[in-house]
Amino acid sequence: MLEPFTVENKDGEKFLVTCKHDFRYWELTIHTQTNEHVGFLLFAPIDNTDSVKIFDFQIVPKFWRNNIGTQIFYKLFSLFEERGLKSIVGICKSSNRSLSETENLAKWYEKLGFVLTRERKKNVPGYMGKLYKKL
Repeated sequence: MLEPFTVENKDGEKFLVTCKHDFRYWELTIHTQTNEHVGFLLFAPIDNTDSVKIFDFQIVPKFWRNNIGTQIFYKLFSLFEERGLKSIVGICKSSNRSLSETENLAKWYEKLGFVLTRERKKNVPGYMGKLYKKL
């Protein structure tokens, strides 16, 4: 189980990140100090590997571009490495954003060190491609 931790946005405001395990998946939830929901991240180790898969990551739009997601991922990189994990995989997808916002999301993952293998899937709106990061 991951212990609760805090991250700060670029203005120094603190956000509480808690984790729960539900059968196969781990879910991080992010809240303000007044318990306002900020977002969540759903992930799981990949069986018989030293990798973890990100299934979903969402931040409420009013909290975008405020350094919260970046701080959460930096903390996770460290925690995953401490547990012997070697890589993270996932997909880059944003079906509810404009093309420029979706492109910004792709660039954000790349700034975090993910490699984005771009591809399109006709039946998956906002799908940009596969993500991979070596820890």
